[in-house]
Amino acid sequence: MKKKLAVITATRAEYGLLNPLIKQLSGDAFFDCHVIVTGTHLVKKYGYTINQILDDQIAVAHTIHILSENENNPAEVIATAIREFSALYEAEQYDGIILLGD
Repeated sequence: MKKKLAVITATRAEYGLLNPLIKQLSGDAFFDCHVIVTGTHLVKKYGYTINQILDDQIAVAHTIHILSENENNPAEVIATAIREFSALYEAEQYDGIILLGD
């Protein structure tokens, strides 16, 4: 039985680190790898770097918009992230989640 994994990427910097892992997991018959794109990847002023992910032929399972072009309220960003990720995790029932953080 395949293990359903979520790999979350929110910035270009950590995507560069996650890219080889995503490719490895996506090619492994033991895993069902779902790439979730969020954060600055989805904001024009930060380069809309989801295009880099798509250019690398990485399948994006979900996008979660937590930032806006003029976002300046950290509490709003956190509340949106909690709400959106909670709903996704409940719906998808992942066996594991991979993300990089500071």
